[in-house]
Amino acid sequence: MVALRHCLSAAFDTVDHQLLLTRLKERFGVIGKALDWFQSYLHGRTYSVTNGTSTSDVVQLWCSVPQGSVLGPLLFVLYTAELVDIAAEKGIKIHMYADDTQLYIHCKLSDTVDAVAKLERCIAVVDNWMAASRLKMNSDKSEVIWVGCRRTVSTHGCPAIRIGNDTICATNKARLLGVLKSTDLTFDQHASTSCVNSALSVSR
Repeated sequence: MVALRHCLSAAFDTVDHQLLLTRLKERFGVIGKALDWFQSYLHGRTYSVTNGTSTSDVVQLWCSVPQGSVLGPLLFVLYTAELVDIAAEKGIKIHMYADDTQLYIHCKLSDTVDAVAKLERCIAVVDNWMAASRLKMNSDKSEVIWVGCRRTVSTHGCPAIRIGNDTICATNKARLLGVLKSTDLTFDQHASTSCVNSALSVSR
């Protein structure tokens, strides 16, 4: 199995309010007073920066959902729900948690080239969809990991994945919601890293 974990650049800050309201209405059937409530929640927000005694001009916000709020992650998931359809259409599995998304596909050793091509085609469509939705994939935070038995992974090459003009080389471990996953799906590296971090925390 090959998995691609990708994150977005300033994802919560670029959610287009009008696009979000349209998707809430057309995809999820939010209408009437419920939709008016969301519109009231999103619109009329302003932003300014204070440094010491100086404050910048107030800027009207036409995009973004409040980070740290209860609704922020939920609205972002609803905003990006179409990615599930795109992945399914391309034959790719997807797992999403807020702005952290994993695309993955199972394949035999003899089918790795086809699997990479299939994944890259899906990524291209996702990238175009994100551009139209004012979102941007962050290739610097994206990771590719090939998962299988230890002998198979160590003796066979692990192809890289292309995201636009960037090439993401395979890694032997990737973090998924705080858990460090290794290519052989053991918890050795996660346990070692957790122990080291705990020891450093105690020593401080």
